Amino acid sequence: MKDSPAVVLGVNTEDDLSLEEIKKAASDFGMLYPSLLDPEWKLVTPLKIEGQPALFVFSKSGKKLHSQYGISEKDLPILTGRLKNWLESP
Repeated sequence: MKDSPAVVLGVNTEDDLSLEEIKKAASDFGMLYPSLLDPEWKLVTPLKIEGQPALFVFSKSGKKLHSQYGISEKDLPILTGRLKNWLESP
């Protein structure tokens, strides 16, 4: 996705780990994208996130285009294929 205008952000709800512990865990899992820290669930609650990991795709205008819970490597080709359509959504 490095050549696309898409932005990937994580949301971390840990409230009992230090920032260094969170960064290390993200690195250990290969999560090289930025993550927002949300220990008080100010973002999680309005989005009604019901499980982790969760994937949400939003249009540039903020419309939710896709959501799913649980992500596996086999999902990536399908998601990548749909990315072009999502990027063209208003």
